[in-house]
Amino acid sequence: MESNILLVEDNEMMRTFLGRILSTEFRVFTAETAEEAQIRMETGLQPDVIIIDLKLPGQSGLEWLSQLKSNPEFAPIPCIVLSASESVEDRIKCLEAGAADFVLKPFHPRELSLRIARQLSIHV
Repeated sequence: MESNILLVEDNEMMRTFLGRILSTEFRVFTAETAEEAQIRMETGLQPDVIIIDLKLPGQSGLEWLSQLKSNPEFAPIPCIVLSASESVEDRIKCLEAGAADFVLKPFHPRELSLRIARQLSIHV
């Protein structure tokens, strides 16, 4: 059975690129904002892994991650944060908020696929 991946990325080119690459291994659902992703989950989407861009319009990826991890229904879902930020402080904040992993942009698509597979093997 294919795993469900929720990709929350505001950049259309990156969202399309990642969706195309990841859809060879996973069932990929996308959202442009944290608010859109939240609505999708509240209306029935059950992702096995969530990939969150750190910089999103409206609610930031970090704010949404904190919100997810404080909700018992969604807290168990592993979240991988994507970011162009090289700040150690950003990585630490994300990990403290509950991120399972942090991937720095630019990244190799295979690396991201392997990190997702790793989270699936841990959390299934």
